Amino acid sequence: MGVTIKTSAPKRSFAVSPTKFIAENGKLNADALVNLDHGDPTMFVPYWEKMSEGSTINFPGSQSLSYFSETKSVCWFLEPKLEEEIRRLHRTVGNAAVGEEDCIVVGSGSSQLIQAALYALSAPDSDQTLSVVCACPYYSNPGSARLTFSKNGGVGLALEG
Repeated sequence: MGVTIKTSAPKRSFAVSPTKFIAENGKLNADALVNLDHGDPTMFVPYWEKMSEGSTINFPGSQSLSYFSETKSVCWFLEPKLEEEIRRLHRTVGNAAVGEEDCIVVGSGSSQLIQAALYALSAPDSDQTLSVVCACPYYSNPGSARLTFSKNGGVGLALEG
């Protein structure tokens, strides 16, 4: 009995609701499916429901009315308090460089984060393409993927293998 882990989309439309990893009897649901094709951490919903009192975030409605929360920063849409907490967390854990000279790259998915990082690392006025090669399992396709990025030419993904 265990959780089935897949690295590609399931053949059937839905196996089990992502929040149904624990059956009503409190045991692991044998039919549970973790789809690693994309980052959707809904399997943690039961945990966060139990922790809701200690993990609730409140902020005044006027705080985030604008997309421009920090106009002096390269990442003008990142809330200053969130950046402060991200840096504090990584200093505590010790798993990332978070000095004042280091940038926080934010996004809502791995592809968006890769694009943001490549944009940040590429030369400001270069027409050259920056290539990144990723071996599986970083992409759910067989073989490897080559992601190309150019500030002037956009992003391309070529699958190899």
